[in-house]
Amino acid sequence: MSVADGLQHSLAGMGFTELALAFVGLTGYALALNGALGARFRGRAAVTAVLAAAAFCVFVDPWTYGVVFVALAIGAMGLFVASVWAVSALCGFGARETPVLETPSTFAEDLDAEPVPAPAAVAMRPATTGRPIHSA
Repeated sequence: MSVADGLQHSLAGMGFTELALAFVGLTGYALALNGALGARFRGRAAVTAVLAAAAFCVFVDPWTYGVVFVALAIGAMGLFVASVWAVSALCGFGARETPVLETPSTFAEDLDAEPVPAPAAVAMRPATTGRPIHSA
């Protein structure tokens, strides 16, 4: 039996525990790399990913197949991220433009720099006398 056949046989025999640990490990790894999240959350996700990957390797028989699977999964995720980055760069999504504000600024330093036009006067209608508003 070759190493590839042994890894495939080991992966086919996984139970719920191994699959749950693999899911938690890979999800934690993806969240740890996410730049949109806070540093504290990403740190906790990284610790969770490492602990889940280590537990996964312990539960897989033999443990070396677990290590190979974790390495292949991290490599596959890296190839996916690299291919998405390459496609977005080819489509021109990597270049960011400076956002243009459509509303005037309300910062104090901007108010001193340029005069703000006065709002237009609102015309008032004279009050109606003798009849209710709803029957007008």
